[in-house]
Amino acid sequence: MLRLFALLLLFISADFITYKTSKNNSDVYVPAIRFWRPLAKLGFSTAQYNLAVRYERGKGVTPDINQAFKWYRKSAEQGNSKAQLKLGNFYEAGLNA
Repeated sequence: MLRLFALLLLFISADFITYKTSKNNSDVYVPAIRFWRPLAKLGFSTAQYNLAVRYERGKGVTPDINQAFKWYRKSAEQGNSKAQLKLGNFYEAGLNA
């Protein structure tokens, strides 16, 4: 039941949490990171993908290509097509960690 509730929150809240009011304001991503990290660790592929994007772009966290690769891989292994594409791009660029 807890997993179902967490999943519901993920889909309802994700866009609201990451709403960005200006191009230079990355602080709004910090609550999203705090929200997605536990869900990603529980195995939710959408949270894993979103966390990977934030690590790749440095939104709410220090940019870390190794963490981005790790979370893209976990999400891709669960069938997330966006993560699979990003992972393929990483391999093509020689950025496999």
